[in-house]
Amino acid sequence: MPSFCVLAATFSVLFSCSALANPVFDLPEIELPADELFYLNEISQGTHQKFEFRTSTGEFFLDRTLCPRKVAGSERLVHDYPVHYGISPGRFNIDLDPLDLNVLGNGSHSLRRVRVIGMMQFDECEKVPCLEERQWKQDWKVLAVDILDPAYSDVKEASQLPTRDRLAIVDFFSNYKGPKKDESGKEHPQTRVTGFLGKKETLALIRKDFPLMSKAERAKEQQDCDSLFSKIASSVPQPKPNDFYLRCLQRVRNPLALRDSASFDFFLKYNAGMRLLDLGEASATLENAFALMQARKEKGKTYYRFVGHDRPAPGTGNAVFEWVETKNRNSGCPKGFPAQHYESRPLVDID
Repeated sequence: MPSFCVLAATFSVLFSCSALANPVFDLPEIELPADELFYLNEISQGTHQKFEFRTSTGEFFLDRTLCPRKVAGSERLVHDYPVHYGISPGRFNIDLDPLDLNVLGNGSHSLRRVRVIGMMQFDECEKVPCLEERQWKQDWKVLAVDILDPAYSDVKEASQLPTRDRLAIVDFFSNYKGPKKDESGKEHPQTRVTGFLGKKETLALIRKDFPLMSKAERAKEQQDCDSLFSKIASSVPQPKPNDFYLRCLQRVRNPLALRDSASFDFFLKYNAGMRLLDLGEASATLENAFALMQARKEKGKTYYRFVGHDRPAPGTGNAVFEWVETKNRNSGCPKGFPAQHYESRPLVDID
């Protein structure tokens, strides 16, 4: 998988790349038709490798490889994504998550334009069985098609998708987390697809919930976060609750954290302490942050594991260092399949 800067070289008319370019935020200054968005691909159709862009750095790395999941009530498995999956750069919701897109058509990894055609009404069950509507958590998925793929040139609405595509999408997203057993041992689905919205409603929701961030807004965010990083590095404080610092941690690269081993060690502990304070661990300090994190892991509670990734594969030398919220994703995986995510790895794995 090539790096983003290599990919951007093929798109140089619209995009300039530098060492500090972050494709999650940086967009070509081109006005698009009302039903189009820019798109960055993370997962290719027909694969089960879950690549991701990190928001703070723009780095592209392999998060995990999905295991096959059993369809509830049968022995059939689903594994590969039926669509391309990625993000629309520059668009974020109130929780600072980028807009996710499911795209049919060409599989290029370059930044490209896609046409919105609707939305899949997708829900998740956080604790089975979800027998009442209020127990299902809404996580609707935007659907789009590549504007350069002739196979989808006439598709303007989700209702116009070929039947095979609609069935494949519903089948995968209804089952890709696998079934989970309740206390009696009965299996229940963890996800469901209840229908599709049209283009008009979808575009209205995107404009409302995922506004486009301006270059001025992004520049101010970076400046404010750089100032906060510098202030913390100069005073070496104990962690104190600070929502803006957590925002910076999620969205802005901190170059001071990697300037030397002492700075790295300090920010590693400080960031862990900040995450713990946000989780309600009021006693978190630089000295006890790792021990508290480990205790949370052993009790099966929400915690963050420190991860060091190489982008896009081990050994390439483009490291991503951060604390990532970790969940047990093994439900529904066949016996003997490697553990999903970081459940089987040490909490802090600096080496």
